[in-house]
Amino acid sequence: MRRPKGSRAWPVVVRENLPLLAVTVLWTGAWLVVSRLIDVPTVTNKGVGEHLSELVDYFVSDLLPVLALLVPLFHIAGGGRARDFVERSFWAELARRYLTSRILLGFLVVLACMPVFYATYRDWKTAIPAFVPFYLDPALEAADRWLHGGRHPWEWLHGWIATPARTDLIDGLYIFWFEAKLAVVLWMAFSRRRWLRARFFITYALVYVVLGHLAATAFSSAGPVYFTEVVGPTGGDPYGPLLAYLEAMSQTMVLFATDIHATLLAAYWGTYEGPVSGISAFPSVHVAVAALYVFVGFAVHRLLGWAFLVLLLATLIGSVHLAWHYALDGYVAIVAVAALWALSGPLTERLFTWTALDALDDPSAPPAFREPPSPSSPPPATEASPWRSGSSRSI
Repeated sequence: MRRPKGSRAWPVVVRENLPLLAVTVLWTGAWLVVSRLIDVPTVTNKGVGEHLSELVDYFVSDLLPVLALLVPLFHIAGGGRARDFVERSFWAELARRYLTSRILLGFLVVLACMPVFYATYRDWKTAIPAFVPFYLDPALEAADRWLHGGRHPWEWLHGWIATPARTDLIDGLYIFWFEAKLAVVLWMAFSRRRWLRARFFITYALVYVVLGHLAATAFSSAGPVYFTEVVGPTGGDPYGPLLAYLEAMSQTMVLFATDIHATLLAAYWGTYEGPVSGISAFPSVHVAVAALYVFVGFAVHRLLGWAFLVLLLATLIGSVHLAWHYALDGYVAIVAVAALWALSGPLTERLFTWTALDALDDPSAPPAFREPPSPSSPPPATEASPWRSGSSRSI
């Protein structure tokens, strides 16, 4: 299929990463303008360096060792031989496929953009009550109770989760979300699956901007843990028993949730000036991002998809049991991500068409984009390659 030339004159690294670059620049630029027009707290300067250090450290300390393990596993699973590892041709082919300028420069673009992106998101999130004071919590509390048969979701869960061991496990899985975030972002940044990579970052940006910024501001809410703080004593204390249980658990174990509860509240009242800040309940970005991983996982392999589905369920349960969110926050987030993922398909196709990109090794891409763009394209890998061209084993 012949595709329009689009903006072929642009460097491929710009064309391929155009959505992420545009969102990061425009979103951050908008924040810099707004934050100077009104008196709102900012943490961007503190956040960028911290996020960059976190990403680099995670890549070096965690992902590189995992990749070193995956190389032989994928090779042998693909029919390769163990003795290939002593052959120079094996490593030359691996470098030809994975250490290209398109992959390496694209990885560096993500590494440059994401710290700014995360810090900007945290600033916007911190400033939500300055734009729209928290108002939706009573309605969300009532809707949650109505949806679950007259009882709060945390009450349904409490009977079988409220033990020290299970709460500790849920708290650990909920905080593991941050590890998964770094892993998936860096994996996608480096992946040969260029179509899936582009679709992931388009959806990822939409999740944070549309759900984490615009929707969170329009439907400003603080969440169960801060219900009495924003509603006041006249609204009752429907989450008092849950918070009392979590506080009791924190006296006998390390509970990340209660520590972060206190930190975010201190930042809200202006008694804490560290890099951790920002309160927002509806919709849940935590659950939304976990839902996005499920779509990415199933696009690569069903086992990976099921693993991410387990993480999504643990995140959804943890968001309620740890008093972070109303269950409705998570339900809406999952539906919204499904819609954004569906939207990102046509958007990715338009990006690849307009910018004349290809996705040769990505089986999730439409067939037209898996065709070589010109006769001068590199020949496909040989049978001895760690991952054959077009193979579903490409990462």
